[in-house]
Amino acid sequence: MRKYGLAIGRVLVNASRSHIYSRILDPCDADIILYKGTHIGLFVPAQKIVSDIGLMEEGTVCNVREMDRDQQQIPQYMAEMYSDGRENPTESEGERFKDILLRYRDIFYDPAGEPGKTTIDMHSIKLKEEIPVKEPPRRIPLYKRQAIEDEIKKLEDKKLIEKSNSPRSSGLVLVQKKDLSWRLYVDYRKLNDKTIKDAYPIPNRG
Repeated sequence: MRKYGLAIGRVLVNASRSHIYSRILDPCDADIILYKGTHIGLFVPAQKIVSDIGLMEEGTVCNVREMDRDQQQIPQYMAEMYSDGRENPTESEGERFKDILLRYRDIFYDPAGEPGKTTIDMHSIKLKEEIPVKEPPRRIPLYKRQAIEDEIKKLEDKKLIEKSNSPRSSGLVLVQKKDLSWRLYVDYRKLNDKTIKDAYPIPNRG
């Protein structure tokens, strides 16, 4: 189900029935069609079935308080985006915009936090040939070496990169930004030349 962007829960069912029902979660707004014969799951025999799972009948496990989105504040890292979005719209449109930002706040990058990761699928690159692209290390001026080491350390700390013994390698490019800080890039042009371009239909989210 991963390639469809769907999730299916692990459930206990009676396999002796003629029809078996299962709940499937579609986290996106777009409609997804599952055609007859689509493989959606795997049956595994239960090793042990417990008759009494000891559910609590009385007592409070935890207290949950729901906060209305009108009372919630826009995070600081989203403040500029929220301010730009409220420049001309009506009051109702502004509130709706705030509601959308708060509802999907976890998909926006917080510079003070860690970048998010997806567990839906594993990305793969299809190549025209199996010969790996291996570029030699590029010469780096002495005054840039410390900047590159610092940027690599930042990316490692955020778990965006890791040490690798791969037969493939591409050159690094260090670019200075307007605020005089540095940003590290990887020159993947030779890899792109050997990549088979994929074409996927874009869902209509209108």
